Amino acid sequence: SHRTVPNLAGSVRNEMDLLRMSVYMEDLCWERRLRSVFKLFLAANCIDSPVIVDAVSRPCSMILLHVVKMTGQPQGENAETNTQACPGNFLHVNALRWLKRDTSCNFQAWQRFCIREKPKVEDELSTHGRYLVVKYTQRWKINAHKATLWRAQVHHDTWLMRNLFCPSSRAARNNAWHIIQALCTDDARYQHILDLMMASLSELSNAAQSGREFMTLFQELCLPLKWKLYLTVRGILPRLAELISQEIAKLQQLEETNLGSDLSQGTALKMLTQILVQFMQHEPIKQRFKTRLVGAVLDGYLNLRRLIIQRTKMVDETQDMLLQLLANMTSGTEEETKDFMAVCIKALSKYPMNDLRTPVIIFERLCSIVYPEENEKTDFCMVLDKDPQQEEFLQGRMQGNPYASTDPGLGPLMRDIKNKICRDCELVALLDDDASMELLVRNKIISLDLPVKDVYKKIWCESNDDKGNSAM
Repeated sequence: SHRTVPNLAGSVRNEMDLLRMSVYMEDLCWERRLRSVFKLFLAANCIDSPVIVDAVSRPCSMILLHVVKMTGQPQGENAETNTQACPGNFLHVNALRWLKRDTSCNFQAWQRFCIREKPKVEDELSTHGRYLVVKYTQRWKINAHKATLWRAQVHHDTWLMRNLFCPSSRAARNNAWHIIQALCTDDARYQHILDLMMASLSELSNAAQSGREFMTLFQELCLPLKWKLYLTVRGILPRLAELISQEIAKLQQLEETNLGSDLSQGTALKMLTQILVQFMQHEPIKQRFKTRLVGAVLDGYLNLRRLIIQRTKMVDETQDMLLQLLANMTSGTEEETKDFMAVCIKALSKYPMNDLRTPVIIFERLCSIVYPEENEKTDFCMVLDKDPQQEEFLQGRMQGNPYASTDPGLGPLMRDIKNKICRDCELVALLDDDASMELLVRNKIISLDLPVKDVYKKIWCESNDDKGNSAM
């Protein structure tokens, strides 16, 4: 079959090179050759075969990429031509009819809807007047022929999206990436591309690793604040929360029915979470939507904590991102903290009685809010002195006072401090004898098996008025 013949690429290479060189020529037949490239490209896209993708689809996409870039750059004598096309919200040519060589949808028909270039005459007033006449006449044409104009339809099942998610060729995905970048030359096209990619977010579930180009491009297009706000108004945040919940539900189903694990599990989940985090980093968006999304983020985090068999690196990274996002969404005013605690209590009713793990996680989170843990002070100073009554029995003196707790030989146990004293004071005979020397803190004999940091926290700090700021 032609779909699996190994030497297909070699047999059509010369024909594809000839087609590429002919398309680059500027003559009266350019439209026919471009139409041939589109027909061949669309036909190849209907065949899911790596051989066809490499031999036909990828060369055709490279030709289309060159054409798109070439049309966006004025060349030759037309470099200074000042032309303005109709608003990009409308497609004045039906692509299917253009492929069928309908004369009402060819280049000449499309050109009639475009504003002609500003004529260069000596009379500037006359020139500007003619230009205004053409401009507003064109606007009248658009309003008068709205019934015949084709508005861009947002649908994710297009040749552009199929190539951007192509599982068998990274080169095809990169070509689609660059075509989309080249198309985003004005706000109207930019907006349409964002709508198209937003409608294709659900494809990440099946794309797995082949969706990285899509995610990178989408994050790049969303960097400008105005487009981030546009997608927010379009409802992308609830859509992302819904898709994340669906991905977690799939992992839960695999956890219950499948004893095996795939290392790529959670790839789409991580991508969707990264996009959500990118939007929530903008403070106005976070303040507007955190109340609506905190429940979904909490449920997602709790459900990921329950996974055991399907736990992968991607799942762990997603869990950490959701926890960090949850902390950012709930660290605010006292009212926001109360609302989050109410969401946690409400979440308990969603899990069955035999689930003993999820309630523990929720109660741990509530306890951390009600009684937050104090940050332990791990770096402190110590002063090592001999008891004045033992001066004649213990020789030497510690010359490095005060010592830092992070110095070598001063931990983690009190026994290590006793051994350091023996070495620095040349009391080598007492190293192996724990009963030969006693350590006192606040006139209390300290066991050599106790950790140094616990002695500092429980004995020194609690009996000291300066909250442990002085050296022990």
